[in-house]
Amino acid sequence: MQAKTLSLAILACAGLLRAGDTPATLIGTWGTGTVSATTFVNRATGSYSDPSGTQVQYKFLPGGRYEYAALTTQSMYACTSRFLTYKTGVVLYRGDELTFVPETSKFTSQDNCSSNGNYEKPASMERETYRWRVETDGSGQKVCLQNAKINGCAYRR
Repeated sequence: MQAKTLSLAILACAGLLRAGDTPATLIGTWGTGTVSATTFVNRATGSYSDPSGTQVQYKFLPGGRYEYAALTTQSMYACTSRFLTYKTGVVLYRGDELTFVPETSKFTSQDNCSSNGNYEKPASMERETYRWRVETDGSGQKVCLQNAKINGCAYRR
């Protein structure tokens, strides 16, 4: 109990807050993605290939937790590869910045044409810090995250 109290005291002194103190507008599920309109048709069977695209989802949970999932699907004729990154952890807040601190992470690759493409491994456990804001446009409410590598928005689901 002393270690937990000490950790919280250090976070408070550093100006960081756990997601238990998250602004209410952030709690929930947010997602974004793209899907390719290009598909392939097997002329012998008439079946279509799976679509290609990427979907990303952030879930801000009460009590300081988050879940992150990103799924990319790539299809070419009868072959489909899927790449899933899934992370869980805590979120720290400092003004208009938030930091994702992963506690679990997994990368899964699936390929229906090559068994070498079927595996799981740990995903990055690096902390990620973003500037954040919530805004509304013609498509609805969205959370926007920005750092040196990422500048994107995800809509409330």
